[in-house]
Amino acid sequence: MTKARMVDQLLVSTPNEVGTLGNLTEALLSAGVNILHLCAYAEGDKGSFMIISSDNDKCAEIMKNMGYEVSKSKTMEIEFENKPGTLAPIAKNLAENGIDIQYIFGTSADGNNILGIISTSDNDAALQMINE
Repeated sequence: MTKARMVDQLLVSTPNEVGTLGNLTEALLSAGVNILHLCAYAEGDKGSFMIISSDNDKCAEIMKNMGYEVSKSKTMEIEFENKPGTLAPIAKNLAENGIDIQYIFGTSADGNNILGIISTSDNDAALQMINE
């Protein structure tokens, strides 16, 4: 069964420099902050991180103290069965209702389920549709 919930996410902008991920994760480790979801990528001279952690307030403070730009957004954590075709009806239903998927990422840690992050043009409506 597919289920989703709203979560807070940090958007962190950094310079694209060798060692940034190591420095960032070491600072979180020192503060006892666990990363629950992470997406990171670089474009040109900019690094971008989408982080959901065990303590987003503390994580944001650490990132700001390191000189990084930090903003917050609402997104959804979604869990669904790990088998062919389980994402298709979700994506189709959102599209049919005029909801644009802005990004999605996830993983299958246990092999049975996908746990991912999805952001749409209308997260409130998408959350309701997914959980019906």
